[in-house]
Amino acid sequence: MDLSAALVTLKSSIASSNAAGKMPEKIYRMAEIKDQISSLGELSTRQGKQASGYSDIEQVYEATFDKKWVADRLRALELELDTLQDELESFNGEIRVDIPESVIQLAK
Repeated sequence: MDLSAALVTLKSSIASSNAAGKMPEKIYRMAEIKDQISSLGELSTRQGKQASGYSDIEQVYEATFDKKWVADRLRALELELDTLQDELESFNGEIRVDIPESVIQLAK
């Protein structure tokens, strides 16, 4: 077995172990949550009259989402992300990957 074939075998073993623990779904969910957190962080929650820059002109702002709603949603997403991260770390600490002896011999 050459090194390239051994790497394919090793990566396949890791992927199989991850799939058995439903890790891909959790990893994809984590990515989606991070994207939502980023998007929510960019939302403007300005509301009411505020001075515009250095001038005396007041602008009237109307937010689609209020500050409390955004903060509550961010908190919920961060809690879900923390839970998924804990599950992933636990899985990584417990999982065993079967590595064929031929791959181990190449590493020596």
